[in-house]
Amino acid sequence: MNEDMIGRTIEVLLSPLVDRPVDTTFTKLGKDRNYSVAIQTSLYEFDKQGGPKGPLYLNLNKDLLRDVDDLVQTLREIVEKVKRD
Repeated sequence: MNEDMIGRTIEVLLSPLVDRPVDTTFTKLGKDRNYSVAIQTSLYEFDKQGGPKGPLYLNLNKDLLRDVDDLVQTLREIVEKVKRD
């Protein structure tokens, strides 16, 4: 699997878990950072009308591609954090 295929798989798997579209990219974030998350809030979320939610932009460190266990653990951490917030 290449980087794009892994990113698309993560998007498909995470989207129902965080209840919003997910856009995933891999980049070099630095030695101690595994990810960065940004959530774009849609106007529907402000008025609570139940419309579509904005996307979650997920940047994952390319170093995670070397170790599947680290990648899975990082994704679990992200889902827990997003659900909590």
